Parts: sequence; C-alpha cells; structure tokens
Amino acid sequence: MIDKCSDIPGGTPMRNTQVFHAFLLIPILCITFGFSGFSQEIMPDSLQNNIDSVLTSLPDSTLTDSTQEAEKEKKASLQAKVDYSARDSMIINVKEQKAYLYGDATVNYEDIELKAGYIEIDFTTSLVYASGVEDSTGKMIEEPLFKESGQEYRAGSMTYNFDSKKGRIKEAFTQEGEGYIHGETIKRQTEDVFYIRNGKYTTCNLDHPHFYINASKLKIINNDKIVTGPANMWIADIPTPLAVPFGFFPNKRERQSGIIIPTYGNSPDKGFFLQNGGYYLGLSDNFELSLMGDIYTNLSWATRALSTYKKRYKHQGRFNLSYTNNKSGDPETPDYFQSNSFFINWDHRQDPKARPNSSFNASVNAGTTTNFVNDFNTSAEDYLSNQFKSNISYTKRFGNSPFTLTGNASHTQNSRDSTVTVTLPQVALTMSRIFPFKRKVPVGKQKFYEKIGISLTSNFRNTASAKQDVFFTQNTLDNMRNGFRHTIPISTSLKAGNFTISPSVNLNETWYFETTRQSYDTETQSVVFDTVQGFRRYGEASAAVSLATKLYGMYTYKRGRLKAIRHTMTPNVSFSYTPDQSRLNSQYFDSVQTNANGNMRRYTIFDQGIYSGPSAYRRAIVNFNIQNTLEMKYRPKSDTAETLKKGKLLDAFNFSSNYDIFKDSLNWAPVNFNTRTSFGRFLQLRFDATFDPYAIDETGRRINLSQYDANGQLFRLTRAQTSATFRFASKPKDERKDEERAPLAQNNELNDIQSRPGAYVDFNVPWSLNVNYNITYNKPGLESNIVNSLTFNGDANITDNWKVGFRSGYDFKLNELTYTSIDLFRDLHCWQIRFSAIPFGPRTSYTFDIHVKASVLQDLKLSRRRSWFDTN
Repeated sequence: MIDKCSDIPGGTPMRNTQVFHAFLLIPILCITFGFSGFSQEIMPDSLQNNIDSVLTSLPDSTLTDSTQEAEKEKKASLQAKVDYSARDSMIINVKEQKAYLYGDATVNYEDIELKAGYIEIDFTTSLVYASGVEDSTGKMIEEPLFKESGQEYRAGSMTYNFDSKKGRIKEAFTQEGEGYIHGETIKRQTEDVFYIRNGKYTTCNLDHPHFYINASKLKIINNDKIVTGPANMWIADIPTPLAVPFGFFPNKRERQSGIIIPTYGNSPDKGFFLQNGGYYLGLSDNFELSLMGDIYTNLSWATRALSTYKKRYKHQGRFNLSYTNNKSGDPETPDYFQSNSFFINWDHRQDPKARPNSSFNASVNAGTTTNFVNDFNTSAEDYLSNQFKSNISYTKRFGNSPFTLTGNASHTQNSRDSTVTVTLPQVALTMSRIFPFKRKVPVGKQKFYEKIGISLTSNFRNTASAKQDVFFTQNTLDNMRNGFRHTIPISTSLKAGNFTISPSVNLNETWYFETTRQSYDTETQSVVFDTVQGFRRYGEASAAVSLATKLYGMYTYKRGRLKAIRHTMTPNVSFSYTPDQSRLNSQYFDSVQTNANGNMRRYTIFDQGIYSGPSAYRRAIVNFNIQNTLEMKYRPKSDTAETLKKGKLLDAFNFSSNYDIFKDSLNWAPVNFNTRTSFGRFLQLRFDATFDPYAIDETGRRINLSQYDANGQLFRLTRAQTSATFRFASKPKDERKDEERAPLAQNNELNDIQSRPGAYVDFNVPWSLNVNYNITYNKPGLESNIVNSLTFNGDANITDNWKVGFRSGYDFKLNELTYTSIDLFRDLHCWQIRFSAIPFGPRTSYTFDIHVKASVLQDLKLSRRRSWFDTN
C-alpha cells in the first residue's frame, strides 16, 4: 500500500475551504425511498404453502363494493412493481394489512433495493420498517442495507412513509469518496431536505472510528448547502478544543473552490510565518488551479500557481509557476542577504487518439539556477539536480507518404556554472527509407539493386548559449549560431555466405548565413574573429562499407547442474573514406598566425558554424569492433526433470578501435573496452577502460612510439571506471497490492509519486537497500587522479506500522558524508506520523508532522519544523 506521508502543495486535485469542509460529503445521507406497492415473488414450496392457507380466507372480489375497492386502490396506489423475498419466512396479515419478511429479507422498487434481517410493510399507513436481528449470542446481524443509484447506506433501523415521502433512519453509516458518515438519527423532511441528530464525519473506515468531527445538529439541503450547530473534533472519543459555534457550507456535487489552510509557525531567522496557504479554484472538471504562497515577518515571501488540466481523449498536463523573495538578516548589517528566484514547470501530453497524424508534447523545467537553493519548499531531488532540461516538440506525419515534419524548442541549464543553452527553433523534415529500384510486382528472386535504400533528413537549428545573468542581452543574440544541413544516406545490405556486407554513401549539404574570418592581433597577441554576413554553402561526401558475422562456441558439461556455456562473438570490420575538402574547395580554407613566434594554423570559414566545417584532411579509417556475450544452460535445484533454463554470465564483453591510413603518425586510436554483468536482480557490475598503444614523452604528450617499444608493455592504461549497483529488497507482503497500483496511472497521483518519490512510503515492502559505487581512474599524461563516489538509500519496517528510511553518500576526497536525510514513519491506521531530518550540511533541518492520511482532510494536521534557513 502506498500512503502519502507529506503535505505536498497542490498535490491533491481538490482542496477544502477549511477543516470542516469535510461536511461537504454528508449529503450522501440524503436517502430517498420510493416504495409505493409490492408484488409477490415466486417462493419455495415451504413458504408458498403457508401463504396459500392465508390467501384462502380472502373474500370474493365479486362480493366487494367496487366503489370501496376503487377508494382503497386510490389510497394505496402503486407507481411501479415491488418485488420482495425472504430466506426464512414471509407472513401476510390480511386483517391488519401488513406483510412481515424474516431472514435475509429483500425489497426492490424501481432503482431502490432494501435488505435487512426483518422488514415490515404496513399498507394501511403506507409505512415500511426495517431492522436487524439478533443471533444466538445476542449480536445484531443482517442490519438494514439500502442501495439507490449506486450508493449504499447501512443503518440500525429505518422507517419510511410511502405517501408523505418522509422517513427516519437510526444509527446510519455510509461512505462517500474518502470519507465516512455516521448519524444517530436522520429525518427526511422533503425529497431534498434532511435533518441529522448527532452526526459524525471521519475518514476512518472502522465502525468505531479513531477520530471524527462531531456536530449535534445538521440540516442538509441536497445539492445546495449544509447548516450545522456546534461542531468539534473528537480523537479517541475525547473532545478537543478544535470547535466552531456553527457552520454554513456549500453542498454542490460539482467541483468547488475554497481556501487552502496555511501552516503556521515561527522561524528564528525569518520570524513568524504562514506557509502553503492560498485559494483553490475548481473551475471545471477539466481544469483546476491552486494559488498559494508563504509570508514571513522579516518580509520574505513566496508565491506559487499550480494547475492541472485534462481533456479525455485529447490531452492532459500540469503547469507550475513559483517565485521566491528570500531575505535573511538585518538590512543594516553586513551579513544581510536577499535573492529573487523563479521556476516554471510544465508537462503536457497529447493523447495518441486525439490526432493520429500529429502530436504535441512539452516538458519544461526552467528558471533561475539558484531557485532550488533559496526556495523554501525544495525537495531533495530538486536540490541535488545539477542540470535542468526542457523540450517542446510538434510532429506532423503526412499520410500516405514517407515524410515527417518535426519542430522542437529545447533548453538546458547548468545549475553549477549558470550556463544556459537554448535551441529555438529546430526543424527537421525526414523521409523514411524508401527503395526506389524495388519492383512493384516482383517476379523471381530479388535483385541486389532492389535492396538499395535512400532516406533524407533536412535540419535547421538556431542555438544561443550564455551565462544566466547576460543571456537576455544583445550580445547573446549577436552570437547565435544557426544553419541548415541536408543529409542523404544511401545504403544496402548483401549476404555472402555467413557474412553480411553493408556498403553505404553519405551526401551532406550545409548552408550558413554567416561565416568567420580569423586574423592575428599583434597588440593583444591573440587570434580575433570577424563575422561576415552572407549565404555560403559547402558539400561533402563519404563512403563506407562494413563486414559483419556471428561466431558461436559451445562447451558442455556432463555432470553437475551446469550443462553448457555458449560464447557468441560478433566481429565487425568497416572502412570509411572522406576526401580532403581543402583540395576540392580551397576557397573555404585559409591560414592564421597563432602566436608571436609566427606559428600558423589552417582554418575553415565555417569553423564557428553550428555544424562545424568541412574536413581539411583526407581520411581513410578502418574500424574494428568485437562484441561478445557469454550464456549458460543449467538445471534448477527445484526441478527434478531435465528442463533447462538459460542465464547470462556476461551481458557484454566488447573491444573497439580504429586505424587512420593517411595519418603521418599516431595512426592507431586508443582501444576501448567495456564489460557488464548482473547477478540476478541484486547486483549489476560494469567496467570500462581505455588503453593507448602509444607512449608519452617527459611532458606527458603522446609521441609516435609504441608503448611496447618504450617499456615493453602492450598498452598504457589512460582511463578506467568501475561501477557497482546493489539493489536488495524483500518480497511484498501482499503482491496483489502492487498490481492494484496500475489504476493510479489514470490520475495525477502516479505522476506525483514519480516526480516526488520521497513524499510517499510503501509499507507493503518490508525492507529495501540500494547502494551505488563508482570509482574512476584517469591518467592521460604524467599525472593521475582517482575519483570515488558512493551513494546509498533504503528503508525498513521496524514493525508492521513503523518504517525508517535513510539516504546518504560518502565523499572520499573530503572524507565525510554527503547529503544525508533520515525519515521515520508511523502508520496509525487513518492517521500517519512522519519525522524527517537532515542532520548536517547546508540543508540542516527537521520536520515533524502528524496528519490524517486521506487527502480530503489533509489540512487536519499538527506540524513542527526547523527549516534550513534557520540553521544556516
């Protein structure tokens, strides 16, 4: 069971105007009874015989005055057929004109169904009475259950009048949404007006609830309003001081707007405060908006707008906007601090059924880089994020054609150095692969040229990058980079025995609207760039061919549970050629002096372009790649038959490198090696390494001398990285509850869980532990460095209702723990306690909350906290 364990602003679709808005659910007690007659149901023979003996005493209808019969029919007219039955017996008293139903009695009338251990119908007074019966131990069983229009109501006893449409219910109980309502006595005055004596509202599902809001008198006007007398909160049958002299609440069935009750407290740094207060606007079933804010007596403040929207079969999404004005200290002192920050979060998803040939999606996360450092309500996930990304995309697929048009606007933002990069717009027109030489009506064997495929991609990109403080300046606009690139790959695939040969040709065409010229400034002794406006283009062509196959090796065992090990090797050799564009298009190249010594460097006028420039060298590269996997077959312990199972020993064991034929030195590229494996679901290992075949000189620079000739070693290790991920978790106590989580995908709660997992607790999993360890070794030259990284988190159930969680890491360079948090949870059935603490570091803080789990009463809570800005 996933329980919400923290008050997330805006996380609940509907908010109440105050704690006592729980009474909005009381109108479900507006029970309407519509019995106006009955008809006899076919009964077992044992019951039918008893009733037949009674019916023989009925007078002959021909001897009865027709006028009297008409008056009786008019007095007790039936608007619809009434079906009734009973398990034990049914007795009809003709003299008193009453019907008595015993044992699992049922009466059905139109859309109303009444069940009880005992039901009595009086036709002279048009009254129906229902109650439970006592078993042999004196316990009341088969209490009345009333169903109407999909609603269910339980009661100790009930009475209803057919003619006046009035009724009385005692000891009533029903459920509406997340709430439950108990009523000592309910009186129906009219069809839409009800009176309740000693009513109770609670979110506890027990017959004797742990807590409830008690009101001695309530008047309910259905789908209009609720008026109450004195009401107060009771906990464990003990009244609390939380009370009001009277209440007047709206009682509309549709979504309602109301006040969001803030959290109050005192901060040593910012003074008294009100947090997460505001107003909820339930504008429609498809759109809702929460306007919230914080205010402190030191004049710090924050405001947030949180909205969700959904149109069935069209789209759904949410939009959040926040702004924070954070002040700390006295304005007259040197340590006074003030910062302003904002952040926008927008997530929009179009339903695939809305427009099959087009789609629009958005994921926006943008704002000031210091937002989650200064924001008063930052989560751990946001605070620890180093980069924020956004992307808005529109895709149009042209029916009955291979063409697709895509438009994107993207954004990346580094919170460490405040670098912002925006790509707007990025437009791509793509043509999926077509086979122009393929015969429409194939006859015989397919020709090799019919396998030749052609595709097309045309891109336009415009990118701007700058620091956050100067991004919205003219200089950023002047330094934007943009251009067009058209790519036409032509490829095919041929089979030659066990080998696959794949030749290809790539044609590239690049367009720019400005180019650059470089010159040497003798005064500053540096290279300066001069931008030249005007359309320029260049084209490139390259050719490649690859040869691939698969090799298998098998080793079998005659004894033991391990039966076979299979090695799969996939070698791939490819050759690519790119001509020297400086010989074909010499006007695109020039040389520039780089220092006072007169050293020269060749450059191309397209070097500063978004797609860079053409190749200035002739390249003929041979690529080598070997992929390996290692699998096994074994007999399980629990299986006595010869059924074998498959398992992987090594998921990957790969090597890659290349050789540039036309280079005058250092022709070999470093050898890259990576391997990964897993041990069940618990452990995943990965190792990556880079080996250089060339030696280095006394300055650490690569030289054209092999490592073997220099010191007898085949390779020089320049980089190695090992990562290990441990994931341990016990089996769920009830696996059915995990399957029940799927319906959450149909509402906003699943999105909330995914975006803020720290705000939820899963009591169904007794314990879990996740450990991630990374170690990286780098030695590109003479000096080496080692970086260690360790993070871990987990939780455990101390008892069935106690859970402790933790999150931390270790910095091996500083020899100290990284961001650490400790959480303690207590499930109190309908209540929940959470204690969270960050014991040290810049976010040192703690929070203690005891609150009702049901979101409809989420403002009913007691909180104590000390925020990070109070301890730092």
